[in-house]
Amino acid sequence: MGKILKNKELDYTILEFHKNYVISRVKEDIIFDKNHLVELRKICLDFYGLKKFVYISLRKHSYNVNPIVYFHLKKVTSLAGIAIVSNDNAVLHTANFEGNFSPVPFDIFESLEEAISWSNSTVEDLEEEK
Repeated sequence: MGKILKNKELDYTILEFHKNYVISRVKEDIIFDKNHLVELRKICLDFYGLKKFVYISLRKHSYNVNPIVYFHLKKVTSLAGIAIVSNDNAVLHTANFEGNFSPVPFDIFESLEEAISWSNSTVEDLEEEK
């Protein structure tokens, strides 16, 4: 795992910022909705600016995502992709459903290391296309 550049704790998630990705650990029993997305978009824009990054959701706790939030991701122009990490079959099944709504590359992983590798290569590929 790369060097942590910044940590930020919110009432619904803990964020860990790295060069090419941010790891989010959403807290238990949260219903992740548009208001959360709007706040995360601002925080990520403040940190990354126009630089491309991947959002890694490390799903350690049980929570729900309103699939409508994915439609609002089009406004996050620096978002290069979303990675979901879990080894819980129910979580992976739900994440697979959520992926149908994502306007950006979306992948599911059973380990954080795999998600980080995918995130780095996704961002690096986009940088090479410039």
